[in-house]
Amino acid sequence: MYKTLLAIGIPAGIAEIGTIAWWIATGDWRPFAIVLPIAVMIAALLTRTYRKRTAYVCPHCRKVFVPATTEWFFAKHTPTTRKVTCTECGEKDWCAEVSIERLAAKTGS
Repeated sequence: MYKTLLAIGIPAGIAEIGTIAWWIATGDWRPFAIVLPIAVMIAALLTRTYRKRTAYVCPHCRKVFVPATTEWFFAKHTPTTRKVTCTECGEKDWCAEVSIERLAAKTGS
């Protein structure tokens, strides 16, 4: 999943930064105006895809859960953990990220 996110996200970021550089160098803002909405859409789709494919393991009760969208989006995080509230025990802590797809394959669901 990370490779796919990077393969799509990096070119979108380069296009956005490139059009900003073009705007600064030439004064022509139109390429940036075209690329910006596309880059925002790509970022939104990548975020949605990432959100749909991840769950978290509570370090206290070991339950696998999916936090509320707003909490998930604004939570402090590292590449492999996120500080969210467990839906089972109610503890807010750094929870390890797990792939929902791998979890389903492991449990046979």
